[in-house]
Amino acid sequence: MKLFSLQNIVVVLFFFNVSCTLTNEKNAEQTRLTSTSESKIFDSSFGVDVYVKQLSSDKEKTMVLIHGLGDSASRDWSKLAPLFKDKYHVLMIDLPGFGNSGGELKIKPNPERYARSVQKIIDQFKRSEKVIMVGHSMGAAITLSYLHLFPNLVEKAILISTAGVLERTVYAKELTQLNSNLKDKNGMELRYTNIFNSYTNKMSNMSLELVSYAAKVTRKSRRKWFADDKNKNRGGVNVQAGLGLIRTNFAPAIFINEVATLILWGEKDRIASGRVSQILNNNLKNSAFHVIKNSGHVPIKEKPSEVYKIATKWLSTSYTSQTTSFPNTQDSYTCNNSLQHKTVTGSYVEVNILNCENLKLENITTEKLIVYGSKLEVNNMKITSDRLAVDIYDSSVKFTNLKIKSNEGLSVKKSNIDIAGADIDYKYSPIEAFDTVVRWSVSRLKQQGSSKNFYKHGEEHY
Repeated sequence: MKLFSLQNIVVVLFFFNVSCTLTNEKNAEQTRLTSTSESKIFDSSFGVDVYVKQLSSDKEKTMVLIHGLGDSASRDWSKLAPLFKDKYHVLMIDLPGFGNSGGELKIKPNPERYARSVQKIIDQFKRSEKVIMVGHSMGAAITLSYLHLFPNLVEKAILISTAGVLERTVYAKELTQLNSNLKDKNGMELRYTNIFNSYTNKMSNMSLELVSYAAKVTRKSRRKWFADDKNKNRGGVNVQAGLGLIRTNFAPAIFINEVATLILWGEKDRIASGRVSQILNNNLKNSAFHVIKNSGHVPIKEKPSEVYKIATKWLSTSYTSQTTSFPNTQDSYTCNNSLQHKTVTGSYVEVNILNCENLKLENITTEKLIVYGSKLEVNNMKITSDRLAVDIYDSSVKFTNLKIKSNEGLSVKKSNIDIAGADIDYKYSPIEAFDTVVRWSVSRLKQQGSSKNFYKHGEEHY
């Protein structure tokens, strides 16, 4: 089996389990919304009737709610939507293939196609020239695509527990880490087995444990799901939509977007990585970020009142993006032959990491980073230089939000690099690498003096 196919299986199996769980929640929770009207509009692209529910059609400002995976569809908003209806005309949509918009789709779903479908609905029902877009999980990713395609039609946006965004292999590993301590309903710890050991050598960079985990937790849910005839087609759309999500490069939507955006993330979310929220907050030009305490992946159900309170406060005020402040510059920082768990912050002329592990560099400004024989994480690093910015040899480095402005970006040899949310402004070369694997997620490269942006998203072998 090809590597890319197994990587897809890793994430989609997990998404499938989520969709089954959400559907079971729907069956248990039959909360009804007080609605002004319900309609169905035919979508010629997908070839199905799309279900639309409206609250408070008499209000002047339209708020659009976009759901994530699972047959609950717009019912996911059953606790939050009524809170907004006193101030907004609330528009909820069952995306093609989901909920009351079921049926066989003519085209495969992905965030961009769903965004275009949503726009057709908005155009028919909106009460205001510009709308407020709110998306949860996959719906937040669709909202990102919508902001990219139709920026002039949005006043503000709220992204809740944004799923996907990271390169698929990286996302699979993030899921493994997020769920490493889960327990099943009987209290038995979910241990990662070695049933895929035969693939280990060929797939050393893949999260094999997650494949085992996802297969175990979804087996019972799959049997229950497909036992109901009405779900047979819907199981397929969850998989297709999940595949469309993890195959999408959101870099253009992130780096170009100028719409004011609120990013919400559940403190205990085991599906949407907090790393994604950091990337969004750091690279969206006009963003605010808030963590929902003691909430998992679905704060719209778990903490609806808190989500409402934070959102309404933000919507009622003008917001200016804040920049990270750094301490005064010091000569240099050097870590030499250390296994000590440590977090380093500050401004330095040069940062040298030599044979060190368990190290995290956070909120760092420097003129050069040198890494030899080390394993570390780097979060929010800014490098300004008239020479080579980053020199890495025989190391494993995880970058999140790396900003470079230099003559040359990175020189990497015999290393494994995970780099997400990078913005590299270079004069001669963005990266030179040898015997190295680089997994890019939503990153931008731009040559000085040029107006063109090059977006990196995917695995590259040098």
